[in-house]
Amino acid sequence: MDNYPAWLDDPNVDLLFHYTKLSTALEDIFYSKRIRFGLLCNTNDPYEKSISELQYSVLEVLKEPDVTHKFEAIAGEIHQKCRFFSTTMDNRSRVSTIGPNLGRGFAIPSLWAHYSENHRGVCLVFDRTKLIISISQQCNTQKHQFLTGPVHYTDPLGYFTSEFDVDLTRCENLHDSILEHIVEHKDTILFSKDRMWQYRIVVVCNDDKPFEIDISDSLVGIFTSYNFPDCYSLNLLRIMDYFKIHGLNVQWPFGMPYIKQWPSRDHEG
Repeated sequence: MDNYPAWLDDPNVDLLFHYTKLSTALEDIFYSKRIRFGLLCNTNDPYEKSISELQYSVLEVLKEPDVTHKFEAIAGEIHQKCRFFSTTMDNRSRVSTIGPNLGRGFAIPSLWAHYSENHRGVCLVFDRTKLIISISQQCNTQKHQFLTGPVHYTDPLGYFTSEFDVDLTRCENLHDSILEHIVEHKDTILFSKDRMWQYRIVVVCNDDKPFEIDISDSLVGIFTSYNFPDCYSLNLLRIMDYFKIHGLNVQWPFGMPYIKQWPSRDHEG
């Protein structure tokens, strides 16, 4: 009987999945053993521009002159310092090593098509608890603001709400007031989308340096799909050995996702 990894159907292990290009996985992630968070301000999704859409309410005249210019400058500065990592959660109720795995985090065709180069790339599997601990520890060391949570899918017509209105009536420090408002209303401002991502990690850095996290302890597996190039098979087997992780391949007969194990070194050649 095939020995599938324990995390595949273990209800005590929370999994997160990240789809990426093959070149990114081989040349950056596996080589450095690190994930670099993206810049929130560089995305092309209007939902990611939420911080720059913040407004403010003032019932009393602020002591600081030119509050509009300063408000926009500070909101823009915070936006520039936001780093994010988007993943997909798992529907463990649909686990199967012999039948279709509909709804599983590694079996979403649109994500394979869009983010993994039409099934040519990979889907990385993380132990969510270990990943969050690693990120939290690094943020505490570097004094960064750390936010995480499930993504909420929203109707664009009802997207811009009063939660984008920052109350400055009792403002003493403009920067702190804006940041506190963003954190308080993070579900709307930072965790709302109209795409298939389901779980997001956001780091509000206190500097302009890239934010990277070591994944050596949290990476537990890797999925490939039907367009994975055979010429990279040996590379991937070596990576699995190096990280001590399991590799699985998603097959799509009649459009239904089935999984099989990657061959071991014993089957090479």
